[in-house]
Amino acid sequence: MLKNLMVFALMVFGLVFTGSPVFAQADQDMRYDNSSDTCLTIMTDHGMFVPCANYNGVGYEFMLFYFADPFDPQKLFWQMDLNSFKLSSGGSCIDVNSDLGMTIPCASYMGTRYGFKLDFYNNPSDPNGLYWLMNWESLTNEEVKIGNQIWMKKNLETDHYRNGDLIPQITDPTEWNQTATGAWCYYNNDPVTGAVYGKLYNWNAVNDPRGLAPTGWHVAFQNEWEVLFDYLGGDTLAGGKLKEAGTTHWTAPNTGATNVTGFTALPGGARSYNGSFANLGLWGTWWTATDGDEFSAKYVGMFNDDKAAAVSADRKAKGFSIRCIKD
Repeated sequence: MLKNLMVFALMVFGLVFTGSPVFAQADQDMRYDNSSDTCLTIMTDHGMFVPCANYNGVGYEFMLFYFADPFDPQKLFWQMDLNSFKLSSGGSCIDVNSDLGMTIPCASYMGTRYGFKLDFYNNPSDPNGLYWLMNWESLTNEEVKIGNQIWMKKNLETDHYRNGDLIPQITDPTEWNQTATGAWCYYNNDPVTGAVYGKLYNWNAVNDPRGLAPTGWHVAFQNEWEVLFDYLGGDTLAGGKLKEAGTTHWTAPNTGATNVTGFTALPGGARSYNGSFANLGLWGTWWTATDGDEFSAKYVGMFNDDKAAAVSADRKAKGFSIRCIKD
């Protein structure tokens, strides 16, 4: 779908790119912020802002624009706007390999989320420019349709509200316990776990009017989870059909896990209201957007030793994962 849409757009708009300026001309005040989500956005002008690309331990930000080879539209090139190249101002980083290739784990195009690799390309017609070639074989869809619902295939990992305001990262257990506002953390405050399981959020972040989910999405309500469970044969069976199969991330026995839905539920564990962490590999816990009472809200749990998926309630100060559903 992404391949066909991009090729069609290029045929309609007929974009042509010329050589780029040199790095010395970079505008250090230029910033193309276009999304509060860590999923990048491929915009209508065919641009994509990369807020942080880690190369040899240094983070850079820049704008990429895509265009097709006029003689072979299947060859989709991405060119860096060197005027936008500068040290990163912050944001979720992607890694640039030693061969300058890079993987975009999530990019939203016309409302659908994809992941793909970009292979570095030496352009003989513009030796001073920087170009990458789209690796179509690496293309993956980062959302999944189950019944009449469309879900994200990964746990949320944004550090901004929808309006661009930062969500505080709280590592100190006492501060986590006492905060009355939205907050996030990595399990064990370790970014390595975040790369796999996403971030953990308290329920204040879920309920913040600025919006936790990216545009076009929302944190799933309890009834939306229950619609999903019913479609899969009920809550006593749904967990097995939603959990990632095997024991790469789930601790054995990972009962009933088949992931036939492609949902790929992962056991990201939880953070207690007192700031401690528990159950990585054993439990997956996801806040819903459904309130309970003054102190609690509803959440969904899945477990390594059960094929069920359970809805329960717990303290709003706890840290759970988030899954979003399309509006």
